[in-house]
Amino acid sequence: MLFAFPFVFVGILAVGQDPAGWPGLLGPRGDLRASPTQKIMVPWPASGLTREWSYPLGEGYAAPVSAMGKVYAFHRIDKNEIVDAIDAATGRKLWSTPWASTYSDAYGKGDGPRATPLVVKDSIIIHSPDGSLRSLDATTGKVRWVMQLAKDLNANLPFFGAGASPALIDDVLILNCGGSEAGIVGINPLKGQIEWKQTRHPAGYATPVALGNGLAAVFTRTGLVLLKSADGQLELEQRWRSRMDASVNAASPVVWERGVVVTSSYATGCLCLEKKGNQWVTAWGNDSSLSCHFSTPVSRDGLLFGFHGRQEQGASLRCVDAATGKVHWEKEGTGIGWIGSTADGLLVLCEDGTLSLIKPQSDKYEALATTRLLNGPVWSHAALADGNIYVRDAKSLMAFRLGAPATNR
Repeated sequence: MLFAFPFVFVGILAVGQDPAGWPGLLGPRGDLRASPTQKIMVPWPASGLTREWSYPLGEGYAAPVSAMGKVYAFHRIDKNEIVDAIDAATGRKLWSTPWASTYSDAYGKGDGPRATPLVVKDSIIIHSPDGSLRSLDATTGKVRWVMQLAKDLNANLPFFGAGASPALIDDVLILNCGGSEAGIVGINPLKGQIEWKQTRHPAGYATPVALGNGLAAVFTRTGLVLLKSADGQLELEQRWRSRMDASVNAASPVVWERGVVVTSSYATGCLCLEKKGNQWVTAWGNDSSLSCHFSTPVSRDGLLFGFHGRQEQGASLRCVDAATGKVHWEKEGTGIGWIGSTADGLLVLCEDGTLSLIKPQSDKYEALATTRLLNGPVWSHAALADGNIYVRDAKSLMAFRLGAPATNR
């Protein structure tokens, strides 16, 4: 299902990906929307959602992904980074592929991976904290190719290592990698070859998204870049970053009905662009509407739903008018978290491990169901597939039953 708008469309599904799964950080269509046939059962039992299984993990913040009845986890144990394939129905390990890692985090936030895997056809693309990129066979775990991107592009790793998750847009693998040789690259996902290079922006932590009409939006450490996914031709560069050097751009761009939004913390805030004719113009921009530290907001029916404020200082959940930046409502005390969009409402997972299903409306915050899934802090994105929500904490990946599995319709 494509969501059509005048000049853009949200939800470009890569050929060969599972439309009922959750193949990458931002879901099957790159907009945090689950399959429209993924139904959420309500009310939730007073005893909480049924935990289908739990799988032990090492350290890291990479989110789980799911495709074709398998769940994939990327984590680190001791000196090895590991990708595990897990049966979605039983939680049983199907295969495990490790490789040695020497990455060490300078800020004490852990040496595990930050970037979430991406399932592309019958492969899994892995971006490691040291700036290397790998393709694994999704059936066997065999390594198909390795690219030493950080080394080859002369990239200085960002504060917490390479952490931008890759995206497949119009059959091109696009990565926000940073480097004096190239800040953004387009890669042939089958061959592991760079097809084009663009900008010399330092790396951010945001995942590229599709705008439609052959355009991709990338939020680098410097700001927003719009380019052609096929050849990297630039359409727009818009600086949007904090004056503080100790800052990151981490939330991915958000496509809404008339344009694209980027948001950051560190006294930076939100920038909303619209396309008028052949020109991109600023609809609004400020640091008072929605300043997201590292969680990507959701766009729905002309509204933005996201977490406002820095994680360390306490954040709140907000509903903001995408056209004007007006704050419609605010739910304080939530902390940061993750939001996923479903046909039955918005799923909101807060950093303390509380999950809520809320109405996507502008007049007030209204929760249809709330339960505690796990103990915080929860800083990784979740995944919605197979009738489950997949979540991870510092030690485990867990599957909780939400409803019947989605179909491929």
